[in-house]
Amino acid sequence: MPHLLPNPKDWSVPVESHMGYHIPIVGDDTVYVHNLDTTLFAFAADTGDERWRTPLEGPGPAPTLGGGRLVVATENGLKTFDAASGEQRWTVETPAAGVFDSPPVIAHETVYFYGGVGVSAFDLADGSLQWRVPIGLASDSAPAVGDDTLYVAGDDTYLRALSTVDGSERWRQKTAAHIDCNVAVAGETVYAGSESGTVLACDRADGAKRWQYSLPTDEERQRTPQMIATDGARVYVTTDDVLYALDSKTGRPCWTIDTHRRRYSSGIAIGDGTLFVPTEDSDSASEPSAGAVYNAANGERLRGFATDAPYGFDGGPSVAGGAVYTNGRAALRRYSAEETGAAE
Repeated sequence: MPHLLPNPKDWSVPVESHMGYHIPIVGDDTVYVHNLDTTLFAFAADTGDERWRTPLEGPGPAPTLGGGRLVVATENGLKTFDAASGEQRWTVETPAAGVFDSPPVIAHETVYFYGGVGVSAFDLADGSLQWRVPIGLASDSAPAVGDDTLYVAGDDTYLRALSTVDGSERWRQKTAAHIDCNVAVAGETVYAGSESGTVLACDRADGAKRWQYSLPTDEERQRTPQMIATDGARVYVTTDDVLYALDSKTGRPCWTIDTHRRRYSSGIAIGDGTLFVPTEDSDSASEPSAGAVYNAANGERLRGFATDAPYGFDGGPSVAGGAVYTNGRAALRRYSAEETGAAE
């Protein structure tokens, strides 16, 4: 029988918002979130004590952390803050971003952002534009960086590899439909998922297709990938109600979880051979939402835990430093990732 942690919450701090939430970003012993409305927050990861807050008009996707800076895409462009103090460093007015657009990516002291109808690279230190490449169609797909290559996908149905130095295209691979799902990279392979229900694995070097997997359909609709994550051994793909584990080298199904429930920016967190995901009752407006921990190798449910409110998994989970962080229904929460006090 699955274990349910009766009260594993370490702390909870109020984060008021008028709508959904985005994944908590954890780094340097600090958790960063915004409320999709007016404020960007920083909390101590161990205690939940507020370290700073700063006004932020029209924030869109989750913040991105790197090089001591916090970059947030907003309806008024990109804004960058000192991660330790919250002091604003620089702003670029374009491109702008909506709530469900992809977040920026930070690598090589550079901010990469797929916004509008192109990909832009800005210097992390001062925001100066390094290069911009037109794509042709907008995208909600979050890019990924591997070494000196930026992998992007979008509504034009292509998965592309761009040089991080100048944005020049190294290869492109055609897919069967629009791509809203994020891009993931591990080893020598890049993964993407299209609205046709297809998960695609391509060689990082030249874009050659390694394998392709079509998600099963139910009686009424084609399931489509919403989030992809990988630990190198397996590729984990979520739809709105099912999580699939595929062999990373062959694309063959390993196992599935049909109690997964995705909301807003909730999805998958991978930690030390385990997966942390929201489960079926997180979609209830009257019951506290719940998460579960699964063995990544075989999909066995190891334990579950409940938040103290409905929709508590609207954003997250994030796993860092032996704890799980979730963001939803007016609060940011930290839970112990260890199996302590479990009861059948």
